[in-house]
Amino acid sequence: MTTTTMTLVSPRLRQALYRLFAWLFLYPDDERLELLRRGAAELLENTPLWEGMAYAGGLQNVLATLAAMTPEQAEALRKEHMRLFVVKPLAPPYESFYVAPDAEARGWVTVQMQRLYARHGLKMGELNELPDHLAVELEFLSWLFEQEADAQERSNMEQAGAMQEECENFLNRHLRRWLPALAEKVRQGAPDGVYVPVMGALLDFISQA
Repeated sequence: MTTTTMTLVSPRLRQALYRLFAWLFLYPDDERLELLRRGAAELLENTPLWEGMAYAGGLQNVLATLAAMTPEQAEALRKEHMRLFVVKPLAPPYESFYVAPDAEARGWVTVQMQRLYARHGLKMGELNELPDHLAVELEFLSWLFEQEADAQERSNMEQAGAMQEECENFLNRHLRRWLPALAEKVRQGAPDGVYVPVMGALLDFISQA
């Protein structure tokens, strides 16, 4: 994707979308589901800002599902999350599972990710996940876009450009490499579940943003 394509959607909006996707891959307890509902509703109100993008249709469907989720649907989502991502996971949400051939190599991937975050002055915080977990990588992208937006608002276009380049490099070196394989495991593990369209929307999004 070119830099021109990336600038079609504001970094503030990309920050919000990546954070929402990150929340989707953490356990959907009541507090997080409420955050997802509110975030989805707010993003739906801003549809004109991104409706022309290629990922708009799938994203809008996912947001609408989250904004209107019933208690029964929420419970089904929890069970699906546990089956896919936690208990003997059918679709492990860790980069190292898809890019490393053995346990030693997988450990090295997590170390590299932790060092990458540390270079930016970041700690793992409250996510309580390994550094190569999908939610952590998405949260990191959200943070990078936040830095880009802050730099733009300070009229520091050199710093904004550097952050935009960092985002693109991270997508190419990480998520765009392994997310398609995870999406296929999700499709096989829960073909009629909520996470299949979520993965589809995320794949479309990372190809454009």
